[in-house]
Amino acid sequence: MKKYSRNWLPKLYRKIRINHKQKWENKTRADAPVKNFRKNDWTFENRSFLSYQKHEILLPKHSHKMNLIVFDIDDTLTKSEYQHQLAYVNSMKEIGINEINQNWKDYQHHTDSYILKVNYENNFTDKFDWKLIENFEKRMTEIMETLEPVKEIIGAEKFVDYLRTEKKYALTFATGSLLQPAILKLEQAKIWYDKNLVASSNQFYEREQIVTDAIE
Repeated sequence: MKKYSRNWLPKLYRKIRINHKQKWENKTRADAPVKNFRKNDWTFENRSFLSYQKHEILLPKHSHKMNLIVFDIDDTLTKSEYQHQLAYVNSMKEIGINEINQNWKDYQHHTDSYILKVNYENNFTDKFDWKLIENFEKRMTEIMETLEPVKEIIGAEKFVDYLRTEKKYALTFATGSLLQPAILKLEQAKIWYDKNLVASSNQFYEREQIVTDAIE
């Protein structure tokens, strides 16, 4: 990969390692990308992130770009944890979920849909229905719009713009957030996106499934 000076790259992205040895195999949706997942090597603002902030695979032969980079959104591209959690919790309270476990580390899956499901079923006798997502995310987005606008992590906008113009790289987004709030964050932070390239928790409980959806 072509090397750039440290001063040119946004300081938050110190290393990009592209694995050119991995080969795409025509396997099932569940198998193909998952085996290539790797923890990221980006360090920025003196913090290391070890979840789904970067994954590298080779794209199928018919693609004109060699490598795919999958971005998380919250606190990877956008400074949005405060706005997200406040709107999320308030939206749950508005539909009658009053007993909410806000120790997010307790949950098996760290996605909006899964945490909403667990708290819904802890407060009500009926099972969670995916149909609740549409109105919930709409209300969550409305609350976020009343809060201080989300800002980018310094350098994120420039880095995404660079990647989308590079012939060797394709990019996509995978987030544990619901879709509408995720798009609002990117818009407020002025970070380029294509809605068709944003995979969210609207249809999946697990992050692994979301990343798989983003890659496909």
